[in-house]
Amino acid sequence: MGATRIEECLMEDCDYNTGKKCTALAINVGGPHQMCDTFIGDGSKGGTGATNALVGACRVKNCSMNKDLMCMAVTIRVSRHEDHPDCLTFRGRA
Repeated sequence: MGATRIEECLMEDCDYNTGKKCTALAINVGGPHQMCDTFIGDGSKGGTGATNALVGACRVKNCSMNKDLMCMAVTIRVSRHEDHPDCLTFRGRA
């Protein structure tokens, strides 16, 4: 399986967001929480220009789609949770 594609990002204040699509080459999701670690919101506007970003690494060990620190979902969606971006595709392990 190849890397997981970011289908949609609703974090329009992220410097990598263009039209609800991510322009980073890849993002990392991680820590004890399913937060997008790649979020930058300082107005710099960055990225590749292309809107086909991938999940590079997932450090959320309690996600059922995490295998060997890689996301096994077909696509993910990212949206705001309180004051930070979260992976909405996260599903806890049973």
